[in-house]
Amino acid sequence: MAQTPEGKVKDAIKKVLDSHGFWRAGTAQPKNVEGWYYMPVSNGMGVHGIPDFVCCWKSRFFCIEAKASGGTTTANQEARHNEIRAAKGWVLVVDNIEVLEEFLKMPDIVDKANDLVSLSEELALREIRSMKPEAVFTGECLLCGEDLEPPKRWCDAEHRDRWELERKRK
Repeated sequence: MAQTPEGKVKDAIKKVLDSHGFWRAGTAQPKNVEGWYYMPVSNGMGVHGIPDFVCCWKSRFFCIEAKASGGTTTANQEARHNEIRAAKGWVLVVDNIEVLEEFLKMPDIVDKANDLVSLSEELALREIRSMKPEAVFTGECLLCGEDLEPPKRWCDAEHRDRWELERKRK
């Protein structure tokens, strides 16, 4: 049986992904996993327009829509692509395998972006951990534990001052 032009593009995409260490769902794990991909089965029962390849690479979600040279996407495909992009995913429409090859040369950019996200998260956690607890009413003196009426937080000014001094030392 002759293969369609789009089928040839899909085969080329699989070869490129395999050569870059992508793990195809349901197959043996490659030596060095750099990414993962799945090819949804189109049987008319699911959502129309789902891309040909669903992938994860460098902590990023992206999809590939394979097209024969000069092929165009359908309205359903465009709708799914817009949904994916709205969720901050990437969509590649590949009618020339060089498009995918160029995309996969971007790991330095992706790695740097992921490093910046990790650094930002680490700095936010440090800031949260360094924050001193606020003095809130608990029903007892924050220094000695004696029962108090609302909204008092300390027995007296001396306990307040000692509590604040101890807080600054921590």
